[in-house]
Amino acid sequence: MNDALVALVAGAGDEPGIVIISGTGSIAYGRNARMEAARAGGWGHIIGDEGSGYWIGREALTAVVRAGDGRGPATSLTEGVLEHFEIDDLPRLKVVVYDRELPRKAVSALGPIVQRAAEHRDQVAMTILEQAAEELALSARSVSDRLGLGGDGLAIVLAGGIFPLVPYLGDALASRLIHRMPGCRVQLLDREPAAGAVHLALAEARGELRLPNYV
Repeated sequence: MNDALVALVAGAGDEPGIVIISGTGSIAYGRNARMEAARAGGWGHIIGDEGSGYWIGREALTAVVRAGDGRGPATSLTEGVLEHFEIDDLPRLKVVVYDRELPRKAVSALGPIVQRAAEHRDQVAMTILEQAAEELALSARSVSDRLGLGGDGLAIVLAGGIFPLVPYLGDALASRLIHRMPGCRVQLLDREPAAGAVHLALAEARGELRLPNYV
């Protein structure tokens, strides 16, 4: 039983649907009425995890050093990143990232900084979050196409720690999903994913548990 299925059940119950998870990593997972499942993403931070907190943070760091080099546009992210890491100048950022072996969670923690910059119409920050939303929407559409999901009322659940911290991402993603899958119902998971595990455990206790198979 995987975490994505648990999150989907927490948000959509026994209905067919799709869950898009953006935390330190990212994945889209879906299940149809025929108990078939599909996923997109979830490949880890080195070769994937587009649209995740880590991806957003890494893109912010890249934008900051590009701006410092004059290879990219100036951005208010620079001030936010330096303040976040409690350093005074950009060259010290390299020390923070490499010499301290910056963990993935520390990179993901830059998400709220990108959110604040986007709220102030920083074009670099807005572009990062729009690209993150696009990547997650592509993953969801891939899952939808393979499972034949669509139509009015399709549940699409947004889960993971990044959506509450970076609401711009959820709004941009929901806009894309509604445009590309008309009639879908996009909702932010408003309960603990563990509720899905309880639901599945009760179904198993009644002898009614059916787990989907990947297509």
